Amino acid sequence: MANETLVMRADRKMFMGVKDSSGSAVTYTRLKGFTTLSESKNPTEYSRKYVDEYFETTDITGISSSYDFTFDMMTPNAVLDDIAGIIDGDKIGTDAVRSFISVDFNKPSDGGYYAVKRDFSIVGDTVGDGTDALTYSGTLRVKSTRVEGTATIATPTSGDKETVETITFAEAVASE
Repeated sequence: MANETLVMRADRKMFMGVKDSSGSAVTYTRLKGFTTLSESKNPTEYSRKYVDEYFETTDITGISSSYDFTFDMMTPNAVLDDIAGIIDGDKIGTDAVRSFISVDFNKPSDGGYYAVKRDFSIVGDTVGDGTDALTYSGTLRVKSTRVEGTATIATPTSGDKETVETITFAEAVASE
């Protein structure tokens, strides 16, 4: 039996596209300060029972991924400022949509790490639920298809994946 290694949650990091002050350039910046960031697949099921069988059969006909989140508000932090601005400003439609990249640092890929990029609508839920830190919570609801690719560390604070601040993303090239 091979030695198994425990996969740590901290090795799967999420990054959000944050626009610069001119609104033209986007930097994928790490989400920090999140106490909850759990993914739900939310499958759509088609179930039926055929007259000639004793059991019900189910097919998955769709997936609508979402992430429930909670974070402690910290400043300065461009990601938290942007999400809090969406929630506090009651933004709707495309004003509440951002690009996110989930990077799995346990899966090296093409000189970087396996990553999935998607757009999500930021749906705020609660603000200030607690007496210590100012907290925000809500759900990221899927807005686009999955784009698989490779994330490369752009700015680590000490030269490794543990302290990565920003990444670049390259879409995987489809093989023929």
